[in-house]
Formats: sequence, C-alpha cells, structure tokens
Amino acid sequence: MSPSPIRRVALCAAVSLLAACGGGQHSAPASTNAPVLAASVVAEPDYNALVQHLYIAYFGRAADPAGLAYWAAWCRKSLVPTDMPGFARAYGQNAGVTLLMDEFGKSAESRALYTGDNDAFLNAIYHNVLSRDADAGGKAWWLDKIERGVLTRPLAAAYIMAGAQGSDALSIERKAHAVDLLTTFFKTIGFGSGDYVAVDTTVLNERIRALLVAINAGTDTATVEQRVRDLIAELAIIYGWVPH
Repeated sequence: MSPSPIRRVALCAAVSLLAACGGGQHSAPASTNAPVLAASVVAEPDYNALVQHLYIAYFGRAADPAGLAYWAAWCRKSLVPTDMPGFARAYGQNAGVTLLMDEFGKSAESRALYTGDNDAFLNAIYHNVLSRDADAGGKAWWLDKIERGVLTRPLAAAYIMAGAQGSDALSIERKAHAVDLLTTFFKTIGFGSGDYVAVDTTVLNERIRALLVAINAGTDTATVEQRVRDLIAELAIIYGWVPH
C-alpha cells in the first residue's frame, strides 16, 4: 500500500502540551473527551474487539480465549472506552487504560517482539499493525515524539493503530477478523492461557504473526478465512489439535 500524504493534526489530550504536530495517515486521534461509560450498559463482549486490537498491536497475535475473557471483564470493571481511538485518548486520564496499556506494552512478550532502538520499533509496529513499510515523514514524526519523551513506545503503538485511516484501517479490520477466527478455534479445542504456560508456543506465535503481517487491505475476507483454515491445519499437526 502506498503511504498517504502527511497531515498535520493536533495531538490528543494525553499529550496536549503540544499545540500541533505533523503526522501521517496513522496520526494520533484528534482530541476529544473520553466517553463516560456505565458498567450496567456495556457488556464484556463489547470489549472483545478492543482487546483483540491490543493483542495485535502489542503481541502481534490473536488473544487466547482465557486472556480475552479476562481483559474484557477487566475493561468493563475499569470503565474504559470500548473503541480503540477512545481508548488511546484516555491514556493518562483513565487509570484502567493507563494500567492496561503499560501492562501490555511493557510486558516481556511485547519487549521480546519489539527489540532494538526506536527506529526499529517503529518499523516493526508498521509491519505488524499496518502491514507496510513506514513512510519517511510519518516515521520521522513518531520517532521525534518518542525520542523527546513526548510519547512512550506503548502509547505510540496505540496511537498508530487508533489513528489508522483508509487502506490502513481496512488492513487492521482484516487482521481483526483473522484473530477472531483463531480465538474461536482455540476456544473450541479448549486451548487457553494455561496452555501458553504449559507448552512452547514459539512456533504458534511465529505462524500467527506471519499470517497477520501478510494480511492487508487487499486481502479479501474469503482469502483471510482460507489462510486461517490453512494455518489451523498446520498447527493441528504441530500441536496435535483436532481442527473443527
């Protein structure tokens, strides 16, 4: 996918100390007040999409069923926004958002996935989240904010995903469909968080990450679903699972 022209946007409330900055197609979401949610009207499944997006951004994989259920319940109790842009904007304002983003972004799994300097980190984020190379202007903008301490790596990852537009947003949508299918399969065979501790998931995570990186806006739904079926068949042989 070719990069879009660089846009100038105002940084969101979490970094409102800046009046205006340059950004790209993936620029930080525009400043608005984070929505106030009532636990009585937001169900845990309403958070599934948000949690899956966080797993893609920070771990490059699908959520395991137990992890998805745990964090969806946690989000509901913490009254965090249900959408990714609202979630990113609420960092520093909503204690639940701040804790969750730091927990994911600073976890051992995320740090192992995003190694190297800030330039390497941004290259990896663009590939994992948007399935493309970073445009020079956009990467320079994010790099400047990270290296000056305006943004942390976890916050930059959330902003890049939350601010995706056009083909980038469609790419994320296609990935989200793939991880939903994978998590549903995991649930069907009873594979959960405990299994991530009990077995070596190196191959599993590598295969899922390769699948997601290969999915972009040009990958239609039927192709996404076929690739997921093919991966499940491969994993079934490796781990002795019975695909349904």
